[in-house]
Amino acid sequence: HLGLNLELYFKGRGDRAAIQNHTWTKIKFQLLPTIVMYTAATTVAAVQFSQVPADELSNYNNYRYLADAGSETSGPRWTLTDLPLTLTALAYLLNIFHTTWRKMRATSGKHGDIRTRFVPNNIDYMIHRYGEWILLMVGESILSLLIVETTEAGNYYTITTFGVLTVILLAMLKVESDPSHAEDHALWGNLRNAMSYGYLIQILSMSLIAFGICFKIFLKDVLKEEQKEAAVGEYSSGEKGDTYGRMLASVGSTSDEAAAALFTGALSVVLLSLELMLLTHNGVRKAISRLLLEQENTEGSENAQPNRRRGKLNVPIVIIAIVKFAVILFATTLNRWTLQPAILTVCGFGIVLIMALTRVLGWAFIH
Repeated sequence: HLGLNLELYFKGRGDRAAIQNHTWTKIKFQLLPTIVMYTAATTVAAVQFSQVPADELSNYNNYRYLADAGSETSGPRWTLTDLPLTLTALAYLLNIFHTTWRKMRATSGKHGDIRTRFVPNNIDYMIHRYGEWILLMVGESILSLLIVETTEAGNYYTITTFGVLTVILLAMLKVESDPSHAEDHALWGNLRNAMSYGYLIQILSMSLIAFGICFKIFLKDVLKEEQKEAAVGEYSSGEKGDTYGRMLASVGSTSDEAAAALFTGALSVVLLSLELMLLTHNGVRKAISRLLLEQENTEGSENAQPNRRRGKLNVPIVIIAIVKFAVILFATTLNRWTLQPAILTVCGFGIVLIMALTRVLGWAFIH
């Protein structure tokens, strides 16, 4: 990214002053601090890796299977080995902060003519690329459902079937959340809405990845249970004498509570991100105004033009808003009701289906 901006600084064609001012500000206040953080994280990780004994590295896989998967170990939540990932996360947050500060500074009107200091975005191109990126994230969720070994179990087919349907509905909700024309898009509006939309895309992307990982965890848990039952059956019948010995080594896995919490959190964030995207396009005021019916005020002289004002509650839209709130609230507490992967998947499909129906009904009542 730094090399690309350096190329733009020296070789970019067009308004040379705007290009150089834009890229230099981005390099100085955004890219260089982020690179310093990433370099520090890489250095710390390399130093920690070099201090690990060679025999421990060679036997790492053996060591990590010795502990019982169901046992719980107590210890500090953060250790020095977490420092590289912590620095990486801080670099990401620092990049967001500097991006916001740089754009707000350039558009404030207090630091010279914006036309000489800022290069505007290609809105049509950004909309297209954002759409392709989200489709890629949706594809990762589908891939998580397909890469797990198949087993003839009812829960396996339940999770794969309803998982695919859920992801399809989420893709439809994402497409429906965006306007058909660039003029109505948040990226075309004011800077605040455009930046909010960009950050929501990042949140949606991360939550979709986590959502897809949940399906993979669910399917692996089902597969593990089936293999365990098959192994027990073989040992009981005496078909394979070494089956019991192989079962003594416990393979690390994610607990049911953690998997259910990840599924619940990811689904809730996905739904909330999609709803907030609608607000970036339409605006909060417009969304609130739709809760009230529009009436004509004809008081005054006969020749006076009728004034439109908001009157009684628009009951269907209010009911739809309440249903959305209730469904998202239920989604955030889903792991409190059940920990079964198949039931969680079916409930997730039902939640997304209801949200899709509210979109259809909302459009019908508004138009």
